[in-house]
Amino acid sequence: MAFSSLTLRLASLLRSGLRYGEPKRIWGSYRRSGTADNDQAILLIGGLSSNGALTNRTLANELCGGDVFTWSRNLYGHTGRFSDFSRSRVWNWIADAIVALRKINERHKKRDLVLIGHSTGGLVVLAILILRQLFPQRMLRKQDNVRLRGVLIFPPFRLQRRLDARLLWVVAIMYYLICPTAFLLLAFSGPWMWTLSLIAYIAHIYFVPKISVPSGDERARQPNVKRRWSIISESVFLAVLSLYFVTAPPLIALFARLAPGPWAVGAFALFIMTLIVPLFLLPRNATDAPTNSGTELSASRKHHVGYRWLPVITVANLLIFQFILKLFLRHCPSPTLIIEGGQDKVVVVEPSWLSALGANVELIRLPDFPHSDLSQQQQIELANVIRNWLTNH
Repeated sequence: MAFSSLTLRLASLLRSGLRYGEPKRIWGSYRRSGTADNDQAILLIGGLSSNGALTNRTLANELCGGDVFTWSRNLYGHTGRFSDFSRSRVWNWIADAIVALRKINERHKKRDLVLIGHSTGGLVVLAILILRQLFPQRMLRKQDNVRLRGVLIFPPFRLQRRLDARLLWVVAIMYYLICPTAFLLLAFSGPWMWTLSLIAYIAHIYFVPKISVPSGDERARQPNVKRRWSIISESVFLAVLSLYFVTAPPLIALFARLAPGPWAVGAFALFIMTLIVPLFLLPRNATDAPTNSGTELSASRKHHVGYRWLPVITVANLLIFQFILKLFLRHCPSPTLIIEGGQDKVVVVEPSWLSALGANVELIRLPDFPHSDLSQQQQIELANVIRNWLTNH
């Protein structure tokens, strides 16, 4: 029995089938039906670290009001399984949201579509508004007289901690550009290196995305959390580990060029052996379960529902997303509301983004709102702000 349990555990690690602690049923999307005579539909997209389909239900219910079709969804890959989340990338987020928007357009025939995104979901909304302007014939098949408006709730135009952004940029550039080049150079550095390089490349793209870093909310609360290690915090350890796995390949490639021979082969083989380490660092308690056993959250809920630890490559995609999106901001003519949280300790709403978006953008600042884990009353207030803006625009 012990051997069988160990085998199952190893298989679970290899496929990263570990679940974050919440039952599968509360990771599904949430829909509220509307009335046939109401020509408005709302698509609500959650953030990178939250189970938005669950935590934004009060907001979705208020926006529905009993007559507006409302569909609240998580970002692509937010299923509660670590394997799905670690493979989630920016192109997945955009494509999944476009498919959802097309379903609403084709099935419900609404002429007034409102896209609402929380945090990273806000950037997805912005990307769709830009793509609709650049490729009008490809976005909505039945788009005659269809109006699109966007609401960005606490959008991550910039991470509040600049050091985090710099580290993530290093990881992204090394992982996507430098490391593949290093593996290619190593393949030509000696006998048998083609085989080692192929094994290393496959293992690298499989194992490195499984390294997790703390989410913005987790980072904000970490000063009050007791450290697991006496010397360095867990977040620092994981940051160093991430840098090791993306800087070692180019350093080994340089060493193989300067001193080709068995030492270079040995160093490369040792690096390949260490690639299994991320499997043993998968987050075990990345999320807290709701206080009640049902799918609805209680009014007094104090627990975070979502991800406290995020795969480092998935988060690095957020930085890439920011960079690319900023180049096309002038192509967003749709009316857009940006909501900023006064108590947001995770992201910053950059004024340069607002000026680039132009005159069709309105900024509203809610002084007492954090980035996530909004109470039911806060979600009701947020819904009122959004409804008032939709009425006037």
